[in-house]
Amino acid sequence: MNILITVETLVTGGAETFALRFAQALSKDHKVFLYRFYDNLIDQDIVNKLAPDVKKLTFKHSLDEFLRKFDSLLNKINIEHSLRNLLIKKHLKKIIKKHNIQVVHSNQFKVDYVTTEVANSLNIPIVTTIHGDYLRFWEEPPKSIISFKTKIAECVAITDAIVCISDYQLAFFQEKIQPLVSKKINLVKIYNGYPFYPALLQNGRGLKQKINIPPENFVFGMVSRGIPGKGWDVAIEAFIKLAEPNTNLILVGHSDYLNSLKAMNGHHKNIHFVGYSSEPINWINNFDVGLLPSNSDNLPTVIIEYLFCGKPVIASDVGEIKNMIALPNGNAAGNIVPLNGNKVSSELLKNEMQRYINDKTLFREHAKNALLAAQKFNMDNCVSSYVDLYNKKKNQLETLNL
Repeated sequence: MNILITVETLVTGGAETFALRFAQALSKDHKVFLYRFYDNLIDQDIVNKLAPDVKKLTFKHSLDEFLRKFDSLLNKINIEHSLRNLLIKKHLKKIIKKHNIQVVHSNQFKVDYVTTEVANSLNIPIVTTIHGDYLRFWEEPPKSIISFKTKIAECVAITDAIVCISDYQLAFFQEKIQPLVSKKINLVKIYNGYPFYPALLQNGRGLKQKINIPPENFVFGMVSRGIPGKGWDVAIEAFIKLAEPNTNLILVGHSDYLNSLKAMNGHHKNIHFVGYSSEPINWINNFDVGLLPSNSDNLPTVIIEYLFCGKPVIASDVGEIKNMIALPNGNAAGNIVPLNGNKVSSELLKNEMQRYINDKTLFREHAKNALLAAQKFNMDNCVSSYVDLYNKKKNQLETLNL
């Protein structure tokens, strides 16, 4: 099957890394093309690492900077027209025809709105994976999108299947979007896959010794984007309250915000700000427990990484996290901390951290459960589910055209 996957950029982000990993796995048995809307927004190292065998395509125009400024000007005077998107549509049509694309798979709303129209005009099945932008834009529409709720309804109405990655997303589309669309929305839930190999569990050995953590110490760790909403300050406050002498906290990420936290807390000899890592698994292998006390999330990749590395999870009760760490028998691979208002209480987080220090039987049980919970994110299962969906939609369209 010839498949076109469209994204806005190829920089570090949940939607982008999913598209890269998924495209690479899909390319084993299919011809896959990965198309980005912004030629200059690419992290070449991540792209080469995650999708080395996938053909990359992009919209490239000598007047692209002018096009962006012109569209921005139109937007400021409330004119719903984008010359740049018009040119992207023409380019996408050429790409689809040239490579005999049979299915289009779009990611992120700004891309979906353009891609669905093109695929629909060419009578090609279009599948969309929902990421965090839909819900975020619903709550606070960006100034760059005029009449967002009208546009989302138009987009959804011509999309053949919408793949949600959490129950929260499913409820959002059923309760908020379905009333805006006359036809029944075809909603499907498929977890993002992760290409994990047992050999990765050996990576990073000795890193904690390099930052002077004794091998017998109990290590809490956190990996995420360096933004306040991920709960970095809560993790630090909880660890300081814990006040256990033989414990350490490793924080993996980089931003000005994290630099400010380091300036305030860097004197604490058991808190380690190690900066950005292109190989977060290497650090996670040195954790005993993974933390993510974020204010909002859907299906955080780092939770999947914690699980695949056999690390119990302490995380906030947002998005799909509770289901992510759950086993079919009702057991779990970690503990969930409720939000207190719009934030996790550092006191409650500290209490859950203390439980693992005090109860090593619980810790070992949750570590074993983590490896079991990780299996729901097997990339082969993810690819198989999407291929079945592609074929179903392709066959339905072919039947309608008879």
